[in-house]
Formats: sequence, structure tokens, C-alpha cells
Amino acid sequence: MRVCPVCGRPLEEEEYERLRRRFSRFSCLFDQ
Repeated sequence: MRVCPVCGRPLEEEEYERLRRRFSRFSCLFDQ
């Protein structure tokens, strides 16, 4: 289970990957 680095809500793994690709220019948020 992943957590959204922006809103802190739980995300499914594939949903997380989709968001991570969509916001790749903000990937520093997802590298924590």
C-alpha cells in the first residue's frame, strides 16, 4: 500500500504508479 505524498491518502500500487508517471515533473514528491 502506498500513500499519496500530496494528500496523504492510501493509494493502490497501480494508482500510485499512474500518478507518479502523470506528475513525473514533480517526482521529488514521490521519492521520499
